[in-house]
Amino acid sequence: DAEVKPDLNVGANLYYLESAQKLSIAYPSKKIGTEIDANLTYKLDWNLVYFVEAGYLFTGNMYKNFTSGSDPDDPYVLRHGLRLNF
Repeated sequence: DAEVKPDLNVGANLYYLESAQKLSIAYPSKKIGTEIDANLTYKLDWNLVYFVEAGYLFTGNMYKNFTSGSDPDDPYVLRHGLRLNF
């Protein structure tokens, strides 16, 4: 996390994900994938914050169990909103 300006913060996280056990014999991989998350917050007022969050998962071989052996699509998400604290 970093404070760019007094009212503006940015942050990022990196995760390596692995399951506790293998799901099948056909594709015996425990690697779920690598996920990158990013967030940005801007303080509009002392109790009102605007935020933007994004996440992207580079899928691992474990998901081939669900896609009949083909390479699965990488899921992603983007959301934004207002947070009011009182």
